[in-house]
Amino acid sequence: MQRVEISYRMVIPALLVGILLVSYAANYISHSVSAEERYVNTLSMKLPVDNSAVTIPPEVLQFEGFDVSLQLATRGLAQRINDIVSEAPEGATIQGITGVVSPRMKAEIASDGFIIESPALQEQLIMVGDEALWTWRLLPEKSGHQVLTFQLHLITHSDGQENLKIVDVAEANIAVRKNGSAWANNNWKWISLLLVVSVIIWHLKRRFMA
Repeated sequence: MQRVEISYRMVIPALLVGILLVSYAANYISHSVSAEERYVNTLSMKLPVDNSAVTIPPEVLQFEGFDVSLQLATRGLAQRINDIVSEAPEGATIQGITGVVSPRMKAEIASDGFIIESPALQEQLIMVGDEALWTWRLLPEKSGHQVLTFQLHLITHSDGQENLKIVDVAEANIAVRKNGSAWANNNWKWISLLLVVSVIIWHLKRRFMA
């Protein structure tokens, strides 16, 4: 009789664990399959810059860090902006830029959907030939589509005055895929606590009914 009792006590918690794991797996798979075709990264440029200036990974997984970068020939970009501003009709501007743009720039990224692990605003320190290179490390905590904006801090000169102008370079719409294994690794303490609480509740309920 004692052997039957021990076996019975082991089966019920095992069933509870199995139900929890199966429910989570079914929910994860259904969401992953239904969203598979929606996970496409898009990039929209806001300045006269080729989209190859922005580097984003083709695939991003939830809870896994990744790098993005912006590489620009700042002198050439400043010249293009200055040419457009000087030739534009009165009242027409690029994101409100006026005066003469300096090739000395800072770059920044902004997003509500990612944790930015490196400084968001960076000086123009790394040069690749005549191009400036800025790199950031990001961590996605949420799945789904997240917007990431690349910005430049421009110095403009007008009527003997130096001004700061912040403009958007590009906007990336990044699709973050669900990452069930990473979620389990990050939340194993809560999963263990849930299982322990489930077993305790079952034992208390069994004693109460007895």
